[in-house]
Amino acid sequence: METTVKALKTKIPDIKWLDHIKKYYYYKDGSVYSKKSKYKKAVGSKHSSNYYCVNIETKKLTPRHTICVKLHHLVWFLNTGEWSSVELDHIDRNLANNSFENLRQSNRSEQALNRSYKSGRTYEDRYIYKIRNYYSIRKSNKVLGKFLIKEEAIKFRNDYGL
Repeated sequence: METTVKALKTKIPDIKWLDHIKKYYYYKDGSVYSKKSKYKKAVGSKHSSNYYCVNIETKKLTPRHTICVKLHHLVWFLNTGEWSSVELDHIDRNLANNSFENLRQSNRSEQALNRSYKSGRTYEDRYIYKIRNYYSIRKSNKVLGKFLIKEEAIKFRNDYGL
């Protein structure tokens, strides 16, 4: 028999699925465990999307159907009691770290601020470029200012509203 796997992103599952999750899964010390398993091993495996997922199968709810739930959504639900209808962000950008303390609800722009920058640059370095012995503030290839001290460049950038 072949089972059908339905991928869930931020879509809220049916109330029957949520009741099933509450009944058979629990969160402890940064991991999710199954109450049905006699082995106390954390559930979840790495999916092709690089997120950890849990396949939940219940023949009583819908025959021959399995849902693939992202582990961080499962952690959020087990800790808050409600399914997040918005995106969840890993604060430390480590997709394997699904502890509740590492998750937050956010939108795409907040997640973009948490994204790593190329060549070792950080969020604090945005719009500031070191050129020889001075710091240049540029936006859209337009130079807004030049400074000898990086702190002055940061202050100017913040005052300018960037």
